[in-house]
Amino acid sequence: MRTGSKSLLLAALIITLLSAWRYHRAAPRLWSVSEVPVAWWAWRAVVPTEAELETVMRATPSQALFLRAGQFDDEQGKLRRIRAVAGAMPRRPELHLVYNATRSLLAEFERVETNKLAATIAESFAQDVTRATSDCAKVAGLQLDLDVPTRLLPRYAQLLKQTRALLPANTKLSVTGLPTWIASRDLNDVLDAVDFWIPQCYGALIPPKLDQLVPIVSPPQVARTMERLRKLKRPFYAGLPAYGYAILYSPGGALIEVRGDLDPALITNHPDLELIERKTFEPENKTLSHNFPAVASEWRSVYRARRDCVIDGLVIRPGDTIMLDLPTAESLRACACAVREQAGPFLLGICIFRLPVHDDPATLTITEIADALNDRATVPAASITMTQSNHLRLSVTNSGSASGTMRLTMEIPNAALKEAIRLDGFNEAQPLCRAALDRESSAQAKLLPCSLRRAEFIRLSAINWRPGMKYWMEINSAVTTQTRFDTKIEIETDDGRTHLEERSVTVSRSEER
Repeated sequence: MRTGSKSLLLAALIITLLSAWRYHRAAPRLWSVSEVPVAWWAWRAVVPTEAELETVMRATPSQALFLRAGQFDDEQGKLRRIRAVAGAMPRRPELHLVYNATRSLLAEFERVETNKLAATIAESFAQDVTRATSDCAKVAGLQLDLDVPTRLLPRYAQLLKQTRALLPANTKLSVTGLPTWIASRDLNDVLDAVDFWIPQCYGALIPPKLDQLVPIVSPPQVARTMERLRKLKRPFYAGLPAYGYAILYSPGGALIEVRGDLDPALITNHPDLELIERKTFEPENKTLSHNFPAVASEWRSVYRARRDCVIDGLVIRPGDTIMLDLPTAESLRACACAVREQAGPFLLGICIFRLPVHDDPATLTITEIADALNDRATVPAASITMTQSNHLRLSVTNSGSASGTMRLTMEIPNAALKEAIRLDGFNEAQPLCRAALDRESSAQAKLLPCSLRRAEFIRLSAINWRPGMKYWMEINSAVTTQTRFDTKIEIETDDGRTHLEERSVTVSRSEER
């Protein structure tokens, strides 16, 4: 081999080794699941109950609770705290009191005297600490959730420094952060004034038009955000969402109202709303390095109003559309994986918005969140019971940890259905008969719609079927106890998996309620 060729090979080898060294030097250490603490934002008017907190802490390694304690408002130049949270302060986990701002205060933030606002913040915090002490709770820190415009970050830094000077010793001061702040040179001054921060890796844009496909969170976007946060070299929790929302649009597709507390079932089951679109925001996640199922995305469902209706105070006119952005466990799982892969050594944990409670159907359940944070695939499962008193009652419960759609097809012995179907939770109950040519091969029979009195099968369907949900159907029937019903359950999970199961269910006796 010639000397020139050897030199070229040696140079190529050196370049390869240098590239590999630089890559490994820049690549962050992968966090294991057990190494990443979990924190929660509780964002309601009432403190979570002890039972709700206990359920959450049993399911996850919870380290801290960021409890929204109230808002600061500016009314004609008068600063005050409003909407204080009700209920006894929780004793665990580590408690941080969070305060946000009204729109009027944010509108005046550029003109508010920061020293007066700092004094109002410190005074309110002191009152809440006294209140917490009387509840035998210990407050570890104060967090400000002021979504100030990026251009006003220097003023925010000044407010934080003034607030810090008024706080008791050993009080941790932190802030939440908007996605737009990360690119600002002024962010460093804000972070210099606090012990840590929680950048919100979600909700950068609420789509102002119906045709804009913008999810609340995107796993690839979280990965890119983590890379940028890692370069800041500041301690942080990664703020991830576990909630969905409903957005009302005009017939022309313009945004009218956003609701983050609306029960999706009120939309999916409403007779005056027509489903016109249902799909994931991201059909495939090819950029993720983890071994995920085919779908790790939120779901987008669009409904059109046929006529006037009011749903939980939301006024809907004919032609209006409602877009549901529904969270999924696999999307959260993919986001948590991106955090562990890309966050680097300054990661303090993952903070979930928001803490799941029993009456918040717009948020993932604790079983879904726990599986996601523990890097586990959710488990599809259903339990079925049938009882007979004055009526035949079929109950189906989501006994697994997976959300999705469920369809149950039940064979009716001797055409025993009579009348008066009552449904709770199911989107549809469809009576079916075998096609005339298929009656000799029931296993492969083609089923066609028919009247209830002639039905040989009934098919029940449910969308947005969440863990713990219990749906039921009640009908007049000629069956007796010990009658057996053959059923087939089909569950399509949010991540694209299909679960099929056949089982027989025996009718048991039940007292009439």
